[in-house]
Amino acid sequence: MTSGGGTQKVHGAEVPEMPFLLCTPQLTGYSRSKTVYRKIISIATLFVLVTTALAVTERRMETSAFAVPLQGRKYVVPGGAGGPEWLDTGLDVRAGEKVHLFAEGEVAYGANVGTLGPAGKEASGVSGLPAETTYRYGLVARVTASRTNPQDDLRADYAYGETEEFCVRAGGRLWLTVNDSDKNDNKGEYTVVIELGACDRNPTPQPTPDPGHGSFRVKIIGFNVEHVVHDGVLDAGDDAYILWDTAEINADGRVVGTAAGKSLVYGDSERGRTRVQAGTQGPNGGLKAGDEIKGTVDQPASERLPLKVGDFKLAARANAIIFCPTIWVANDEPGDYPRLYRHRVQSRARFAAYDVRDYLQRNASRFHWVYSLTRGSDDWFEMLLSGSAARNKDRPIGVSSSLQLGLQNIDGTPSTLVLDFVPHTFLLTYQSVSDLFRSAGGQREIRFEARYRDSGPRGAYTILMTIERLP
Repeated sequence: MTSGGGTQKVHGAEVPEMPFLLCTPQLTGYSRSKTVYRKIISIATLFVLVTTALAVTERRMETSAFAVPLQGRKYVVPGGAGGPEWLDTGLDVRAGEKVHLFAEGEVAYGANVGTLGPAGKEASGVSGLPAETTYRYGLVARVTASRTNPQDDLRADYAYGETEEFCVRAGGRLWLTVNDSDKNDNKGEYTVVIELGACDRNPTPQPTPDPGHGSFRVKIIGFNVEHVVHDGVLDAGDDAYILWDTAEINADGRVVGTAAGKSLVYGDSERGRTRVQAGTQGPNGGLKAGDEIKGTVDQPASERLPLKVGDFKLAARANAIIFCPTIWVANDEPGDYPRLYRHRVQSRARFAAYDVRDYLQRNASRFHWVYSLTRGSDDWFEMLLSGSAARNKDRPIGVSSSLQLGLQNIDGTPSTLVLDFVPHTFLLTYQSVSDLFRSAGGQREIRFEARYRDSGPRGAYTILMTIERLP
């Protein structure tokens, strides 16, 4: 028994209505042909209906703002003036929870920056932003321990340009911002959908996100004596002291700060200039080959070992510290050479600032920048010593071989000697220091050295230093 005939419309076209077979105890040849035809029409009709439904769904997805799960929460983060510096999402996230950000939109940051999407861009020489991330401008998420204070010291920042999802390490409040310090001339906004989920219980180990900034302490902890300058039969060994100089350079290639220090004289306490008895040359001290001179306390000081050079805040591509440690043999009187050296090295730092700017722009990494007795196209430092003055004035260890110039004295000695000196120079950028710590396996404090060797005279000393990552 079958249902009745007629016509029907399928997507606007009239086709013969083919009744569905309800019961066919016996099928004739005509009945079999009719049944096959009915099945073909039914399958074609179903195909057209499914294709139409998929096309409608696809058009709806193309016109929707986000292809995200419906449980995501949507926020508008204003890029211009009038909005909060940090938008409170109202979400309290737990440790081990995954935060996935879906963001779109544009913000015009003015002529100097341009119009950027939520990823922002890498920028150097920019400070004072709400979040000191590698990617400046753009969207930044922050998790704070405080539910009411986005500036809480216990916080973690995540730039959208660096990662679109992250696992919460310590639970707290979730905030959003447009990472610009001055929003008065901005126009635009970012639309953000946040989806929360669970992090993998056994995730693939990932490196800790690099914050892009950090604080580091540099100390001079002592020095080793490999060969003394005064090694004659009647000599009582060497007396020596340390000079150090630093200069801070910003991303524009300008020197924005300098510092310098000097230790007390270490050696034979019977000599008038020695302030700290050190060395094993005699009962009163005096430096000789094989001596290692260090401080007697752990707390760094300004004149006694260990010497505190300074605590330095470094930010990626934003600033750098030039650090020059030197060691000097103390003779009968100081002379003028230490003062001339210090003036020379600080003036040269202003010229070196242009090279440092290039390093910051390229985010290059070179911790030990200049080695002793090496130079570029021009001399870093040149010192003039004359006749007997070369033997009774203070001078640095690590000078090059002397050259005869001009006339000679009556006794045949050269009237003027030229001793070239190039100090070891360390370039502390966030990139170079971070690479140093990574190569050391994540230690909090790393020891490094500056070895000075005279190529003409016989002094050979090594300065011992440490750099520490501060909390």
